[in-house]
Amino acid sequence: MRALLARADRSPTDDELADEMGDEVRPLLQSLLEKGWLVVGEERGLTLSTIARAAVSSR
Repeated sequence: MRALLARADRSPTDDELADEMGDEVRPLLQSLLEKGWLVVGEERGLTLSTIARAAVSSR
């Protein structure tokens, strides 16, 4: 996780998350992408979708 935090100026890619957390995270990321909670942004970085940000901020 330290490597991800060191790159805090941008969102991590799916490959970076898998490197840090293991390949078992890939199906979870794919599921979140398919459900619209994550979107692929600049340089393949994963970010929360507009709907996800609204849901998180309203809590």
